[in-house]
Amino acid sequence: MIEDDYETVCVYRPTVEFVDGRKVPGALERVGRARMLVAPVAMERVLDTGRTVMVDGFDLYARGHADIDMRVGDVLGIRGYRATITESPAMWKRGDRVVGWHWHAELKEDL
Repeated sequence: MIEDDYETVCVYRPTVEFVDGRKVPGALERVGRARMLVAPVAMERVLDTGRTVMVDGFDLYARGHADIDMRVGDVLGIRGYRATITESPAMWKRGDRVVGWHWHAELKEDL
């Protein structure tokens, strides 16, 4: 792999606050940054209502062990966008050999 293929990804995690006795996400705290392979993706998703929508996002790949413990719900800074990890990490395999880890993050619209 060529070093220029890797991009810097900043990882943020929301703090937890209590509002009226319920846990809600608070401000984002920077967890760290990592160098990863990043691929833009667009995929169809079927909602609970049966409606099909197009979702934009990124697939991220880290060779070997992950430098940062990235979790579902973490917010990533990628190419000037903010994307949220929506799926648990999966092993990135080539045949029977484990190459590294894969995450999927989706762009969220600000309301």
